[in-house]
Amino acid sequence: MEGYVDVTYGAYDQVRLEGAVGGPLSENILGRLSAMYNRHDGYLKNGCPEQTYVPADLEPGLDNGLPQPAGAGSDLGNDDTWAVRGQLLFKLSDTVDLLVTGFGTEPTMSVSASSAADRSL
Repeated sequence: MEGYVDVTYGAYDQVRLEGAVGGPLSENILGRLSAMYNRHDGYLKNGCPEQTYVPADLEPGLDNGLPQPAGAGSDLGNDDTWAVRGQLLFKLSDTVDLLVTGFGTEPTMSVSASSAADRSL
């Protein structure tokens, strides 16, 4: 078995953990499990997350008919994301291999209201 772990601490209280382990599970099967977690504070502080500052006469024209967030939202640029991947390699013969991969992630990044509206289409 082989593996690695990488830990990072950086600006905006970033914490990033990444690691993997893998190797032979039997004579003809190899496996690998890898994971990543990344978290950091926003780089743009929002002092009024539940309020929007749009003049009343402009408000109806700004929504483009799309649902809009109630306020400006959380600090911009923050992240709280994880991902995991598992792989199995089956050596079926000298000339045939079968690789089976599974992947899961949950990206949680703050974005601007316009980006959130674009994704709701």
